[in-house]
Amino acid sequence: MNYEDVKIKINTTVLPAPISIDYSLEDLDADSERDVKRGILDRNRIRSDVFKLSLAYSIDDVDTVSKILKAIAPETFNVELFDIKNNKRMIKKMYAGPKSMQMICNNGVWIKGLKFNLTEV
Repeated sequence: MNYEDVKIKINTTVLPAPISIDYSLEDLDADSERDVKRGILDRNRIRSDVFKLSLAYSIDDVDTVSKILKAIAPETFNVELFDIKNNKRMIKKMYAGPKSMQMICNNGVWIKGLKFNLTEV
């Protein structure tokens, strides 16, 4: 499988290939309670298999970082991605979590890398 098979597309913007994609399916729980005497959790799962992608880039090009940050700026957006569980491409409505990058200052300033999460709404 190559990146063309698993590429990530936000609305009409195709993201460059990241150095890593951490893919997780998470459960969404409402308030749950643990009975202290019994030590048993009364779990209140309201949704399973919520997509979360953690993307890491080694980009050092300011224009590319800016393009990605603009693509993930809206409150929510459509993300076309490869669904490993169902072995096919699909579109999910998602939002971007915290975004971080390293700025290095040494006779000038440049960016090294970009990290952010995409989480299904």
